[in-house]
Amino acid sequence: SDDADDSEKLYRDDTGYYLSFDQMVYKENSQHQDTQGLGMFFRYGYAPSKTNDLTNFVSAGVQYQGLLEGRDDDVLGFGFARGFFSELSKETYTQDGETVYEIYYNAQLLPYANITPSLQYITHPGGVSTPNAVVLAVRVHIVF
Repeated sequence: SDDADDSEKLYRDDTGYYLSFDQMVYKENSQHQDTQGLGMFFRYGYAPSKTNDLTNFVSAGVQYQGLLEGRDDDVLGFGFARGFFSELSKETYTQDGETVYEIYYNAQLLPYANITPSLQYITHPGGVSTPNAVVLAVRVHIVF
């Protein structure tokens, strides 16, 4: 199409890799099926800079399920994520990456419905030297 942006390129066979680790580090009860307790997670992703502006990504965090008495399925969590821009994209971005810190509380309203308010603090949003951002969000998850 003549309206296509020439700066947007499509690449074939673009690949990327990621690792993901989740581990329960403390359980409230010793029963095997019990999911209440403290868990940790770590994720890492890579994509080649030839075809991707964001080449490395890392995130980590902790979450506790069942922290409040009588709310065994609720989850309180804190997470950190950072995306790193490639050397080839320095002309587009004034910063080398973007960082997000998030605290959230996932409350089970019904067996099929959850609501998750969260607060995020973002440094260098969009990889540029703009003021940092604070984002208040609410996610609703309903299973049909």
